[in-house]
Amino acid sequence: MARLRFADVIRNIDLVVFDKDGTLIDFDFTWSRRCERAVDALIAERPERAAARSVLLATIGVDPATGRAIAESPLVVGSLAEATIVAATVLYQRGETWTEATSSAERTLKPFFASAPAADELRTLGDVAGLFARLRAAGVAVGVLTNDDRLGTEATLSHLGLARHVTALGCADDRHGAKPEPHGLVALAGAAGVPLARVAMVGDAIGDLVTARRAGAALAVAVLSGVADHTILAPYADVVIDAVTAIEVIGG
Repeated sequence: MARLRFADVIRNIDLVVFDKDGTLIDFDFTWSRRCERAVDALIAERPERAAARSVLLATIGVDPATGRAIAESPLVVGSLAEATIVAATVLYQRGETWTEATSSAERTLKPFFASAPAADELRTLGDVAGLFARLRAAGVAVGVLTNDDRLGTEATLSHLGLARHVTALGCADDRHGAKPEPHGLVALAGAAGVPLARVAMVGDAIGDLVTARRAGAALAVAVLSGVADHTILAPYADVVIDAVTAIEVIGG
């Protein structure tokens, strides 16, 4: 058991479960750039789609003016299937048949969103490896719960040197399903042998915090390192911190 500080909140916590994108790694550096490349590939199939580039980006979840992800958009909280559907809807509304639109969107978006990231596509949000090492040294188990699939998640953790610190991992393609359903978090706590009353869930999206609430975790911790701001996250959180590196071990 260890005492952890999350801003002005101090709790005895035995397992900290982290979201991945926007919490541990820079979301825009990986996924917003991938989204832009995916949309450009979609346009390349039919050059007349170029006029819809801004609409496609914004509908999937990237601000075309800034290149940054849009909070609570399909790109941020949805799945590949949902991103495909919203892209296809834009094409359908511009006069393409639904069959043409869906097949084209799936064919072009999947290689960009489903493939495992390369090391040069990843950037951690501070010294995440150092944080994980401190938690483990204090006897705190580390979990990761993401709506990404297992292939990409395991590659990410491996590239960043984080895999060796992670006790329990839950992904959207596991049988437990995706956040905000609580089953993945419940399963991670069970795998780590930790009661939910000693689990903190940390994430940058509403879905992460709702997952914590539904599972009955001790703490729902919001981080501002993703694309959502304090106004969006605070109503769902027990505490809001700037980034995961603000978590402190203050005693065992």
